[in-house]
This record gives sequence, C-alpha cells and structure tokens, in this order.
Amino acid sequence: MSKRIQIIEDDFDVIETLQFVLKSRGYEIEIAFDGRAGVEMIKNKRPDLLILDLTMPVMDGWAVMVAVKQDPDYQSIPIMILTSSKKAQHIEKARSLGVQSYVLKPFEPQKIVKIVERLLDSESADDQESGLSGVMDGDLLQNNGL
Repeated sequence: MSKRIQIIEDDFDVIETLQFVLKSRGYEIEIAFDGRAGVEMIKNKRPDLLILDLTMPVMDGWAVMVAVKQDPDYQSIPIMILTSSKKAQHIEKARSLGVQSYVLKPFEPQKIVKIVERLLDSESADDQESGLSGVMDGDLLQNNGL
C-alpha cells in the first residue's frame, strides 16, 4: 500500500510541482486549498505525512498544526512546513509545535523528495526525532543547524 501525503497549500503552482514529483514516486496525494478543509480531510482519511503552508485563507497553517498536535489520534503525523517565511520566530514556533521539517520556498523538488522519504521512513520505523530539519536556501539543515 502506498503512503498517503496530504498537501495543504493555496498556491496552485506549488501543488502542481509537489503532486508531479511525489506521484512519480508512488505516493498517494490529497490536496486541500485551505486549513479548514485540510483539517476535515485529515479527520476523514489520516495521512502518513502532512505538507503544510503557513499562510492560507480561512485557517492558517499554525491553526492546522495546533489542531493536529492537540488530537491524540493525529498528533503523531509528521509535518513538513513549506513556506517563504525565514523569520527565526516562525522556525522556533514550528520546532515547539513538533514540526519535523521546515522548508523554504522556492524549493528544489528533488530535495523535497529526499526529505519526504526520510520523514516517511522514520515514521514507519517509529523513529521520529524531536528535532527540526529541512531545506533552507538550498541547504539541508541538521537538527541542531538552526
């Protein structure tokens, strides 16, 4: 059975790119264009990974993270933030909410694939680390690299 990735993002070009590279790797992709629709989708069909923008209409990514992390049925879902915000307070807030990866736009699709594979491998091995890693300005950050 293929892994299910839910993308909550309001930028169609980003969605199209993610969908193309991740579907080509055999992942099942589900899309929500705003946070509220994304939370409802999570409740209806639990994803193996959540890729989440921070700035969206109706319900932003921060509210989505809080909703996911407060629910015992969903709090173990790994989250990758995909955003244009380089603000240190956003990175720290994401870390405090248990986000596994913080990726800056624009991004290189193949690096996204590598991060997704790592997050899903560690999820299936039940080996989630409490650190934050991801792509920032094209460089892979280590858990202590922020």
